Amino acid sequence: LNVTIEDNGEGIKDTKKVFELFSMETSVDNKTETGTGVGLYFVKLICDSLDIKHKLDKSTGLGGARFSFLLSD
Repeated sequence: LNVTIEDNGEGIKDTKKVFELFSMETSVDNKTETGTGVGLYFVKLICDSLDIKHKLDKSTGLGGARFSFLLSD
């Protein structure tokens, strides 16, 4: 079973940081902040502990990101 979740957001610039527990960056002019939450961090922990293959694509046809994981039979 292959499960895929995708959105039409801005996409993900750094695919490694998105799997960290929490990351926040402020621009040089301190006017904009970007960061990651905890959702994909926990998904990665679950996938790793259950030996489930997972993958993150930076962009999709919708313009956002795509996360997928494969559950073996």
